[in-house]
Amino acid sequence: MASGGGLHGTFSYSDTDIARIGNLFEGSEEFFATPSLTGCRRKYEAQSKRCVELKLHGLTLTEYLRLQRIPRGLRVNLQPTLFAYNEEFKIKFAGIINKCSLDIIALNIEFIQQEIKNLEIQLSTTESILKSSLQDEEFIQIQNKTEAMLEKFKGEVSRVKKQKFDRDATDYERGTVYNWSYQAHNRERYRRDSHRSRKRTQPNFLDNDNPTPLAPFLDGVDKEKEQGEVVNAGGETHGGTRERRQQPRRMRRNK
Repeated sequence: MASGGGLHGTFSYSDTDIARIGNLFEGSEEFFATPSLTGCRRKYEAQSKRCVELKLHGLTLTEYLRLQRIPRGLRVNLQPTLFAYNEEFKIKFAGIINKCSLDIIALNIEFIQQEIKNLEIQLSTTESILKSSLQDEEFIQIQNKTEAMLEKFKGEVSRVKKQKFDRDATDYERGTVYNWSYQAHNRERYRRDSHRSRKRTQPNFLDNDNPTPLAPFLDGVDKEKEQGEVVNAGGETHGGTRERRQQPRRMRRNK
């Protein structure tokens, strides 16, 4: 649809025009229905890695759930405020958020299992495409390469998960699952100790080897008084103070 003329006019396609133009070249769907071998191989590797990762993650969470432990990443980031120093309140508070975290772990395990089933179906489809597009030797070569990559990947993921599992086990052994469970007690003990320390310690300037004068700007006068009599330039003494000599005024000469 056009209006006006020259470079100042407008032009646009209607929906009917777009549908008509879209059918000028047939067979585009069939042409792109089969992905390229490079894309298919990358997809096969990515799906295989994802499947291994989910299985290890589900296995790890299952062990946490069996032991009734919560990994750091799934601990509820809430802490008591009104009754932070009440032990009964803290125990009940921890029980509530523990239940929440354990339910979340169970939810993750359930959906991980569903995702693994869907992923295995997709992986089987991708593998069939590779088999039909490659020679047997080529497919076996890709399969062997993928299995070696997955074995290395599985070892790395397993190592990290075991390290985190041991770290979380240490939290439970030390009773440091939640920071607020022991930090609040430490802060209260610190305040009590500081209060006792302030009461025991009193300022005593007489015992200080190098006392700081309260009025530094008077320091010069105090030192002269403590030293006793001071001898002036003419040899006369004046009771600890220096006498100032008055100089005779000079007479101005008449010009």
